Amino acid sequence: MSESQDTLQDSSQNVHSPCCLHPSENPAMSLVSPVLDPINYNSWSRLMLIALSAKNKVDFVSGTICKPASNHALFPMWKRCNNIVVS
Repeated sequence: MSESQDTLQDSSQNVHSPCCLHPSENPAMSLVSPVLDPINYNSWSRLMLIALSAKNKVDFVSGTICKPASNHALFPMWKRCNNIVVS
């Protein structure tokens, strides 16, 4: 099993796991303000990385946590967390 799959192997209820979602995390939640625009990319990007890091989700963006095969037992957990990060 790869290191990224070992990381995902942690229970989604384990607060140290990147796959753990707090009940308040939802697709409508805004992580940073102001909204990204053509002028503020550098500051927005820095704030977004800080917010994702604080929620232990930056590894989804950096590619450290690889997508498991769609038939893998961890795929549904990965997909749910990835969808929250993408949203």
